Amino acid sequence: MKTYYDILEVSQKASPEIIKSAYTTLVKKYHPDNNPAFSKECSEMIMQLNSAYEVLSDPSKRKLYDQQLCNQPSPPYTYSSVSASEKNPSHTLHYAMIFFLVISLVYLCNLGLRYVRLGVLTDTAETEHQTVISTVSDEALIEKDPPSHGSFLEGGKYISYNDLYNINVDGFRGHFKYAPLEINVPEQKGTMYYLKFHCPSTDQTYIIFAHSGEANIRVNLLCGDYDLTYAVGSKWYGKDHLFGSETRYYKGNSIFSFYHDGDVARGESLILYQDTNVHVGIEEIDAADF
Repeated sequence: MKTYYDILEVSQKASPEIIKSAYTTLVKKYHPDNNPAFSKECSEMIMQLNSAYEVLSDPSKRKLYDQQLCNQPSPPYTYSSVSASEKNPSHTLHYAMIFFLVISLVYLCNLGLRYVRLGVLTDTAETEHQTVISTVSDEALIEKDPPSHGSFLEGGKYISYNDLYNINVDGFRGHFKYAPLEINVPEQKGTMYYLKFHCPSTDQTYIIFAHSGEANIRVNLLCGDYDLTYAVGSKWYGKDHLFGSETRYYKGNSIFSFYHDGDVARGESLILYQDTNVHVGIEEIDAADF
């Protein structure tokens, strides 16, 4: 089975910079829009890339994942004539107990990791969903390379593309339903958007980064009713400081609903504007309310 390192085509010792570069390169390579003849396969590949990057780009999640890899059981030995149980039954029982304990530990770690992603563990999830609003002056901040257009800073494991509205997610039982979201960005370059969709009933959160002057974003989100808040600016200082002192914060006045009407997946369309004074259905909020 491929590891997240295999999916991103990097070594387990790869630096965060190499991981980010590999992710960006592969997303461009396998994006469905660039491979219309293999859109379904590319959509599945993008989901794998997003899953891998979500874990490996977060130091705490990566540490837990690396521990999980270290605890994976070694491949069993094979014997050409006499089986292990025939040689020594007690050894087989001993190995079976060790194997059961290791599998249980891996399962619990994996379950905990999934719950963190879904926002079920209260302490960890609340920390992930909060953005620390910086009070540091811009002169003291270091401008950083912004995330790529359409990248998911959170929730990227639970998305799909094109017409994949009913799919299995990471081995969970049953099907998860998705519906489309289209984000229309202004044509003129120079503005960046930090968009946060949050579903109170499931605590599912998506954080999407967008650049003006790029193609519209089309993606499928898990069905549910989502609140929208977002920040706008032109210089990126990281998740802790967003766009520095020039950051402006907004909240949607209506709920964004994603659902299935029989066999039809119904979603939402969001139009972003360069002039923050003409945003439709949006109100400006204080940083403390973001």
